[in-house]
Parts: sequence; structure tokens; C-alpha cells
Amino acid sequence: MKYFSLIVLFFCFGFSDDPKKLVGNPVPRFSVTSTDSSIIDRNFFNSKVSIITFYSWKCLPCRYEIETLIKLACNHDAKNFSVVIITDDNLKAIQKHFVVDSSCSRSSSDKKKFSIDPSKIKIVSDTKNSLYTTFGVKPTPTMFIVGRDGMVREYYLGFPTNPKDKETMFLHL
Repeated sequence: MKYFSLIVLFFCFGFSDDPKKLVGNPVPRFSVTSTDSSIIDRNFFNSKVSIITFYSWKCLPCRYEIETLIKLACNHDAKNFSVVIITDDNLKAIQKHFVVDSSCSRSSSDKKKFSIDPSKIKIVSDTKNSLYTTFGVKPTPTMFIVGRDGMVREYYLGFPTNPKDKETMFLHL
């Protein structure tokens, strides 16, 4: 019985990916279509700083993070900066919580929706969790910062609240 427990522990935890291992490496290979029909793959991350965040509407810290990232995206040129939101929510839920607003207004007229500029923020529905698996992500929010060279520069479990982490995060912009 003792050996059986060890084997179960090994199979449950031994093969789990560690998202921290991505830091210093190129963005993993994947290709998905965002809600605005843009293709998001490795090439998307070349020549601009990007934040990839794993989000769920059910997660209150995720909503705080998204609001902050939307403000950040509004203050930067789409040629130099982007945010990719990966969510386990389906398309119907995404449409319920986000509204397209290219003017990058601070808030939606509907207070239950986030206003996003699709030239700066891409949303990907990952209901099968294939990207969660590719990136080794389990809980949300989880954030990766990708440099202009397509390399993962930073990893955060949750939105950085420590001033030192925020400084490190914004050094890449």
C-alpha cells in the first residue's frame, strides 16, 4: 500500500509542468484564434512586449488584474505592447463580460463589462485547457511577460502586488 501511494503521488505530481521553467525560453509553440479572428502564435510575440494572462471570470483577483492590464494597454501603442487574455470561459461568457471599444475608454457604459481595444488586447477561449497545459498553468491569475524577442522574461502567479515585482514587470515595457 505504501508503494502504491508513492506511485500515485509520482503520477499526480511528477509529470506536472512548472510554468517557471518557461522563463528564459521562447514562448511555447501553439497557434490559436482569438475572439476577433486574429491568429495568436509564436510570431505574434515578435517585436513587441506582451503580457499573457490566464484568467477566469469566477476569479476575483483575475478581474482586478484584467482591469489593471486594460489600463496599461490603453497607455501603450499596439505596435509595441499587447495583452493576450487566455480564459477557460466559453465565447458566450466572454461576450457577456467584455465589450469592444477601440477608443480605449476607461470603463464600459455597462459596469458589468470590461471595455477592450482589440488592437491591443486579444482574448482566447481555451475551454479545453490546451493552452493551460502548454504553459503548465493550473490556478488563475497567472501571468507571463514576453520580451520583444519572443522570450518569456517573467512569470507571476497572480498579479504582482509587490512594488519590486511591479518595477521588474514594467522594465520590459
